[in-house]
Amino acid sequence: MQSEISVPVDARVRVHRFKVGADRLVAIERNIDYQMSEELKQAGGNEAFERPVEITATLQQPSHVYDLRAEKYLGYTNRVRFTLDPWQPTLFALTKTNHAEQSLVSSLLRQQSE
Repeated sequence: MQSEISVPVDARVRVHRFKVGADRLVAIERNIDYQMSEELKQAGGNEAFERPVEITATLQQPSHVYDLRAEKYLGYTNRVRFTLDPWQPTLFALTKTNHAEQSLVSSLLRQQSE
């Protein structure tokens, strides 16, 4: 089964997916994955992970995409290019229908209760 959203493996990020009715909420965060015996010194430190990184996420099918942190509609697309902050996740809503920006959260919550 193919995921509704994918990011390049070399971006070293973790994707969390949540279902709200027919729509999806997605959180993307930095994911530093070390082996148990590995130290930061051995891995070359963590400076590279303390900087924002540009990422392009690919959607399995076009969706109406909303940046939940910026409270902004990004359009109907199958690709999302964004800057991932090193300290907080990027949050997207992927919907099948276009919601008015001011009512997106209440609309999603309404779907959840149905």
